[in-house]
Amino acid sequence: MVSSLILAYFLHQFVAPVLPVAPDEFSKSGQLIVEEVATMGLFSVPRGAQRIELLRLRLHALCDDDVSIHGISIHRIGAGSTEDIARVYAMSDVQRLTRGYTIPARDGIVHLTMRRMVLPACQERLVSIMVDFSSDAQVGGEHRFTLESIDADVPVIYRKGIRTMPIPAGQITAGSRIGEIAVAFLRLVKPVSYGAKRTVARIQLSADAVSHHRIYAVTFTNDGSARNADLQYLSLISRGRPVTKIAEHMEGNRVRLIFDPPLILEKNKTRLLELRADIRASRSRTIRFVIEEPSDIEAEQIDRLSR
Repeated sequence: MVSSLILAYFLHQFVAPVLPVAPDEFSKSGQLIVEEVATMGLFSVPRGAQRIELLRLRLHALCDDDVSIHGISIHRIGAGSTEDIARVYAMSDVQRLTRGYTIPARDGIVHLTMRRMVLPACQERLVSIMVDFSSDAQVGGEHRFTLESIDADVPVIYRKGIRTMPIPAGQITAGSRIGEIAVAFLRLVKPVSYGAKRTVARIQLSADAVSHHRIYAVTFTNDGSARNADLQYLSLISRGRPVTKIAEHMEGNRVRLIFDPPLILEKNKTRLLELRADIRASRSRTIRFVIEEPSDIEAEQIDRLSR
């Protein structure tokens, strides 16, 4: 009897207790493979340059499940000041995946939150980390980016060497400066109503005295509630005629309009443009277009105009 009591005491004191099992951190069985893609080495651009790629990533979803990617954390290093970079953001092809973020001077680490990015199973996608440089960036500043982490709903596998031996692009800002395009949204002449060929925004583009510009495309973002096919057959009109290709509908709350041919904006000049669309939304839907980021105007500087 005594021996059985001693045994029971031993088991009670030294057998590991049963602990509650925490739920799995990931609800899916897939995986995301991340690989850094080599870009060009050290190169220079003028101050004020936009959409400059400083890091490129290949994201590959294994075939078990789709992958939702919530954000990307990156680290800026180099001899330049963080203030040289006006904003940093992620893009894939011509689509901007995040808003523009400033880089904290404290540690140079910034987390880019994805609006919505789902990578289908068995597919891959290239994602570029882009920067817009400040027009008064320090001459000679050097900037590099490395990947810190990716936030997804599945485990992330980093290809061997990506963290220990990064291949970051480099950047030294040159002394010259790119001219800027100012955007002003003007009041509508009459209220927006249901129907075809309605003017939903009026904008004025103004070039400064630094350079001429060739504008290839512009992306509008609707801060209102209208989405997708609520607005159809969108285009920009100048002086009574279309100057862009027609977009059949919005993609979510955004539409990218391509100038055909590219629009020339001379220095010290302005151009008035009207955004027209067929409105198929109910009255509960709202429309308030903005150009969310300066780089949503895709343009290049022109040194001389051809006559």
